Amino acid sequence: FMKKYFFLTLLVVGLLFAWSKTSEAKPSLADRLRGRILLQVESKGEAWYVHPETAERFSLGRPDDAFQLMRKLGLGMSNDNLRKVFGKVPDGSESTPSLTNTSFAKRFFGRILLQVEDKGQAYYLNPVDTKGYFLGRPSDAFSVMRSVGGGITNQNLAQIQANGEAKGTAQSSVSGNVGVKTKGGGTGASSSQSGSRGSSGSGSV
Repeated sequence: FMKKYFFLTLLVVGLLFAWSKTSEAKPSLADRLRGRILLQVESKGEAWYVHPETAERFSLGRPDDAFQLMRKLGLGMSNDNLRKVFGKVPDGSESTPSLTNTSFAKRFFGRILLQVEDKGQAYYLNPVDTKGYFLGRPSDAFSVMRSVGGGITNQNLAQIQANGEAKGTAQSSVSGNVGVKTKGGGTGASSSQSGSRGSSGSGSV
C-alpha cells in the first residue's frame, strides 16, 4: 500500500509541475513587438510605432507627423555613447550606418536616438535586422519607417494598446499566427529593452 501511495504522490507532483510549466504566462503580442514599426495591411497601410518602453502604439500619420513624433519619443544620446553604438560619431552621411558594438547597441534596439551634442540628428535602431537608419528629413524618415515596417492584421493590431486609449481596452487574445509579416515574407517578432522604463517621453543617455 505504501509503495502504491508513493508512486501516486509522484504522479500527482509530476502532473502539477507539467501544468505549471504550460500555464506560465507568455509575453503578449505588444511585448514581443516593442520597438517595431508596423504597417496596417488590411486598411490603408497606416504606419504605427510600438514604443519600446510602454508597448503602446503611436500613429505615424503623415511625414511631418511621423518626424515630429520620432523627435518627441526619441532618446537623447551623447557622442560618446553614439560612438559605442556606431564605432564613430555619425554625421548623417550614411543612410544605414553600421553597428560596431552590438552588445551595447542591443540595449537600444527599437529606440530612436537623438544626437543631442550636435544638431539633433535622429537614428532608428531596427530590432529586426539590427541595423541603424538615419532619419534625415521628414520625407526621408517616413520612407525609412515604411521600408522597415512589418505588415500586421487589424485583429493583431487591436491587441496593442493605442496611445491615449483607455487601459485594458486592447484585445487580449487572438487565434492563429500572431506574428507580423516582414519584408522577406516570413513572420517575426522581437522584444527590445533599453534604458529606463516607464516613460514614453524622451530621455538621454
